[in-house]
Order: sequence, then C-alpha cells, then structure tokens
Amino acid sequence: DAYRTCKARGMDMVALTDHNTISGALEIAHHPDVIVGVEITTWFPGEGHAALHVLAWGVDEAAWADLDRARENVFDLVDVLEARGIPYGLAHPLHRVGDELTVDHLEICLLLFPLWEGRNGARPEISNEVGVRIAQAAQPELIARLAEKHSLRPRRNGPPALTAGSDDHSLLEACNAWSEFPRSARPADVLDHLRAGRVEMAGDHGSPTALAHSVGTLLLKQYANNGAKGLPAPIRGVFSDLIQHPLADPGNVAASGAGGRGGAPGRDPMRDPRRDPRLQR
Repeated sequence: DAYRTCKARGMDMVALTDHNTISGALEIAHHPDVIVGVEITTWFPGEGHAALHVLAWGVDEAAWADLDRARENVFDLVDVLEARGIPYGLAHPLHRVGDELTVDHLEICLLLFPLWEGRNGARPEISNEVGVRIAQAAQPELIARLAEKHSLRPRRNGPPALTAGSDDHSLLEACNAWSEFPRSARPADVLDHLRAGRVEMAGDHGSPTALAHSVGTLLLKQYANNGAKGLPAPIRGVFSDLIQHPLADPGNVAASGAGGRGGAPGRDPMRDPRRDPRLQR
C-alpha cells in the first residue's frame, strides 16, 4: 500500500524508513525504484531516557544487524554507518524523543550528522525553519570551534545538507514532503547523491491535520491489532475498510496475550520504542 500510494503521487524513487526494522522495506525491495531504509532510535551515552532518530538509506539485513547492535550509543552507531558507507542523517533535528535538547546536544549533532532533515512533513513550519537556520549557521569556522570544544571529529566541514521526508504514519500524508536529487536512474545514484550532499528539500511542512492523521491512525490501528474489542460484528468490516487495516480476531489476541502485531506474548511493541514499533515513515 505504501509503495503504490507513493508511486501514484508521483515519486520517482520510494524510500521506506520504518522505526528500527527493515522488514517492511524488504517486502517491496524487489521493485527497481525502492530504497531500503530505516529510522534508528539511538541515545547519547548515559542518557537512556531520551533519544535521537537517525535516518539511514541503502541498508541490507547484514548492515541492519550491525546497526541494531550499535544503536545504544549514537557515537558507535555513526561509526558503523561510516564504516559501511551508508548515507545517514538526523531526523527532525529539533525534536528529541523523551527529553529536552540542549545546546551541547545540537552542537554534537552538527558534528556527527552530514545530513539533517530540514523539512519534516509532520512537524510545524517554525520547527523546521529554526532547524534549517541552525544547520546553515554551521560554517567551517564554527565547525572547527565545536570540534575542539567537544573533542570530536566533524563528519562534514560545513553545514549539513538538508533532506525532506513526510514522516507519515497513516498513508494519508505520504509524499507531502520529499527530497530532490540530480537526475538518478537507480537507487544507487540517489545514495551517491546523499553521500555527497547533493540533495534539496521540497514539499510541505506539517500541519495540525497531518498530526491528527498520524496520531489518530496509530491509535486506531493499534485498536485493530488488539482485535477491536467491543466493536459490534455488523460494523467490523466497515471499520476495517475505513481505516484501511485488517482487524485481528479478538479470540486469537486474547489467547496469545499479544499486545499488538509483531509483539511477543504479553508485550506491547508500541510501549517499547527501542525495539519494535512498526511505524511507517
């Protein structure tokens, strides 16, 4: 559904970057215009209650296994991405998951990430634009000062290049923001452009409607994954068609004890963002 929607809306290449899994992207990887990506949750050392999200493109199963092992520490993660030659960038730079961003955090991110998501289709314009202004302020002289301050090698000697993405979780807002590249015949060409920073952001900023679509759809689909308990039988089919999502059988869900699709018995993957929230970007 995601692939068909993106192609119908005019995308030349389709990149699927689920949270902490490439299983969905692999299901469409047989198409010649698909880029297998992932949005990786990672942490600063000793700050386990707050997270960064890192986008990576051109990831196979072996690479993802290494990245998954390294993602407890953002510095280790970046080292693995670099060693494997995987283009990577910081998603929604001004939105840190679980805690506040500090000036030091942003300075380190300017050193670590050669790409920043300058336009996120789920974030408001002010957030996107301030993030872009911070990125563009990272001229070589500032990068040199920050590298000395944090004793950290910069991954780019100047401002990070700016990408864009829809950050869609509902399919309703898919392709509302996108990245543009010089003409590319293959996904490999796009990956080369990303490595070189030859990318421009395009599309719309987020809106209250886009946020409502994402949050509402996630809640409804989780309800569907849990069997839509209490929903009268005559309208179960109508509800499934409305949210474009199958309903789990309530009896099977109760018997297995699963909290959601892909979860082990008794565990709800939506409550454990470090492992398996099958969210679609």
